[in-house]
Amino acid sequence: MFNYKNDMTNHSLTDFEHNSKYFVQQIKETQKSIVLTVNGKAEIVIQDAIAYQKLLERLDYAESVAAIPQGISVNITPSIFRVITRPAYFRRALHFDNAEKGGVRKRKGGTMTPFNQRLGDKVLAEKAGKTYTGWVGGFTNAKTKNVSVYDHNWKRIGQFSPKKVQLIRRSNKLCVV
Repeated sequence: MFNYKNDMTNHSLTDFEHNSKYFVQQIKETQKSIVLTVNGKAEIVIQDAIAYQKLLERLDYAESVAAIPQGISVNITPSIFRVITRPAYFRRALHFDNAEKGGVRKRKGGTMTPFNQRLGDKVLAEKAGKTYTGWVGGFTNAKTKNVSVYDHNWKRIGQFSPKKVQLIRRSNKLCVV
């Protein structure tokens, strides 16, 4: 027999079929799971996607702790930051590397400019005797082939010649909180 916790509610599968929108709304609001019964027996558990993800993380943590051999002391501490974007380079893209050309990937669009600057790189740009500090946000493919530089609010400062744009800090494409 299935023993469900007090924070779960049980309803018949027929009730769920007739009032599915209501039940989904309740699950999202309360973050509690619902046990659906057929002929009075628990058959299905429905829960919010975020709650399910948390459950999987707790299970993964428990399995990793259980896999540690006895007699070894391990302290698992939370990381000081959490990466919230994905890296731009994946295992599937490894075949694009060309060792004959020094391992430099050929350009396939995306965030790298033809001037070997990435979108988001912090740069020092010079125009008409003035120096600006900003971030690369794009480039033009016109005859002029300029680099667009933006301030901290992503308001465009201007377009600069690539020869007058110097890299201060390379973007690692990680947004951390």
